[in-house]
Amino acid sequence: MWLIKQSVSRSQTRRCSLPRLRHIQGSSLEGTIPAGISALTILSDLRISDSKGTEFDFPQLSTMKSMKTLILRNCMIHGNIPEYIGELKKLKNL
Repeated sequence: MWLIKQSVSRSQTRRCSLPRLRHIQGSSLEGTIPAGISALTILSDLRISDSKGTEFDFPQLSTMKSMKTLILRNCMIHGNIPEYIGELKKLKNL
């Protein structure tokens, strides 16, 4: 199941089950990446770009063991990439 910011209609939002969500894609989002995203443990694809707002620390994603693709481009993230990223065995695209 995909959640894409630009193309989610009201009826699609009602059908979207977050525990089953596998892909998130968004651009020009405002604010930080919410800490609750780490609860989406079967998420395999997270693509966020061109966020707006203030700088923030790298989001906590260590519980996301199914992650295959992680793209965070122009997201106002500061600091180092956490070491746990290297422990995400399924991660192929960073």
